[in-house]
Amino acid sequence: MLAVLLAPVLEGVKRNSACTIVAFLGTALAMAALVGVGRLPVAPHAGATIFANYFGGLLVLDPFAWFMKLVILGFTLLVILLRSLLPPSETQRDGPEFFLLLLAAALGMCVMVGTANLMMIFVAVEMASLPSYILAGFQKTQRAGAEAALKYVLFGAVATGGMLYGMSLLYGLAGSLDLRVIATALAATHGASRVAGALGILALIGGIGFKCAMAPMHFWCPDVFEGSSLDVAAFLSVASEGAGLALLLRVAFLLSRARVAGGSEVAWPGTFAADVIATAGVISAFWGNLAAFGQKNIKRLLAYSSIAHSGYMMLAIALVAAGGMGSQTAGATALLFYLAMYLITNGGAFVAAGAIYSATGSEQIADYSALSRRAPIAAFAMTIFLLSLTGIPLTVGFAMKLRLFLTLFNSHSVIGFIGVATLAINTVIAAFYYLRVIRQMYLIDSDAPALIEIAPVTVLAVLLVLPTIGLFIVYGPASGYARSFARLYRPRNVAVGRK
Repeated sequence: MLAVLLAPVLEGVKRNSACTIVAFLGTALAMAALVGVGRLPVAPHAGATIFANYFGGLLVLDPFAWFMKLVILGFTLLVILLRSLLPPSETQRDGPEFFLLLLAAALGMCVMVGTANLMMIFVAVEMASLPSYILAGFQKTQRAGAEAALKYVLFGAVATGGMLYGMSLLYGLAGSLDLRVIATALAATHGASRVAGALGILALIGGIGFKCAMAPMHFWCPDVFEGSSLDVAAFLSVASEGAGLALLLRVAFLLSRARVAGGSEVAWPGTFAADVIATAGVISAFWGNLAAFGQKNIKRLLAYSSIAHSGYMMLAIALVAAGGMGSQTAGATALLFYLAMYLITNGGAFVAAGAIYSATGSEQIADYSALSRRAPIAAFAMTIFLLSLTGIPLTVGFAMKLRLFLTLFNSHSVIGFIGVATLAINTVIAAFYYLRVIRQMYLIDSDAPALIEIAPVTVLAVLLVLPTIGLFIVYGPASGYARSFARLYRPRNVAVGRK
């Protein structure tokens, strides 16, 4: 990050080019270093040996955290590319500040996916959130960006305050910041202590849910996406949401480790968390899809789409919280597979929106009229990504939804069957507003002239079409690799603090 700030000194002027190169190479080197850490599982049947904790349990390293860090860094690379390919704006000389904030947020998200300590959870969430607030309002000359940043900060402050209150309750009941100790302590509570513990879990989930755009903590999402630039909206849609979901899964997993005294059933902290997360997932799915119907701006539409997809993934997390070794492994696998495929298809949709913006100068869906004639390459790319988000066969969107559907169905649980119904119904609902955009591009005529499609961002969109279709063909091996990384660090049993 320091190199990003110093990069313009080499050119003697504050420009984006040097900062872009330094940020891209630095992120790529971080990914290479991550790949080289320890002995990693390289095949579905290879034994994973990355199970460790550092600094007294503040940070944990396991295949799940390793994979999620690669996802976050990989998408950060895509955002850097997208930023460099979009048309220059008034902020074209703010490269050092932008990339510093972007990398700082990515660092916070990497910490989020690898901690099981309340103090570190708070620090990581704030590390990811504070730079994101500034990025949301980075377009300083646009009023919408300033309003978006203000709303983001206000909602974030409320969510952080609630999360801290919940953490204080949990610490007061358990005398520890370690989630495994907290779960064990809560399992032995009764009466008023149990009520306080449930309130603490609810507040903790709500604070993390803010990062996932989980209903009802999602109200910031559409306004922030619309007011921020396309690259920032894409970053928040995938990297921020993915980090929040990964953290939520680890919290759910650790809460489910506590067992009923003298038995093997999951104690009440795990089942309570499962019910809360499943309920929030169902609400998020329906709310996101229904609210997307009337949207006229492509970024707002994709924002509500992100809320709905976040709801789908929370259903997999609910299975993990409900316990059962088979369900936990299957739920974590479904989440990892969904996130990896979602990175490609949702990131591609934002890149395609950037390609269309480069050609038309507009983000309004009404201006997509006759794009099949005016800008056929960009229209084709956007069509593929929207079909993938819908879950149409021959795309990775179908593969990720199929994997989640089978996981929910095979769990043979109430949460699983509710999840199956939610996923099926909302897939049909979502098809209407995704197809509405395609209809606008192919069936609604316009007198506007044809556009020149030589923008580099259009080339990037076309390149992302290839894995969107190609990874569907290797669904089986890809799912197997996801399963090999769906293993979380299980801390040893530790003594319970005061109750």
